[in-house]
Amino acid sequence: MARIVSNLIILATFALSIIGAASAAETNGGEQDFSKSLVAAKEAFLRVGFYNSTNPDCSVLPGTQGRAAVLPTRGSLVIRPGVGHRIFTSQDNREPCSRKLLRGIVVYYRPARGYVGPDTFVYDVFFPKGGMFHTNVSIDVR
Repeated sequence: MARIVSNLIILATFALSIIGAASAAETNGGEQDFSKSLVAAKEAFLRVGFYNSTNPDCSVLPGTQGRAAVLPTRGSLVIRPGVGHRIFTSQDNREPCSRKLLRGIVVYYRPARGYVGPDTFVYDVFFPKGGMFHTNVSIDVR
């Protein structure tokens, strides 16, 4: 139970840390660099991130894309279309969209069968208006 709570705290902290940066990269075409440190259960998929470009009416601007920049050496990285929630602050006119399930791209990691230990990878997300996230991920597989 403590491990689950720890994982949730790590993910929530990361999500809250990128709220402002996400808006800037989506709307201004800027680049943002991030680092994530996560814990993964051995032989289980870990949802690393969800991304899209959300309009004020909660519709999604098509064209958000992701790609692996550096593949993990002890597992696999999957980037594919999916659904998820975005977190918007009360100062953002898209805040009502936080309660809706939205379409976008999802980044998953799965450790190699039987592997326990560290792994790393890097991925990029490109937004339709020219913005980009470059994310370095460190994983501790337990």
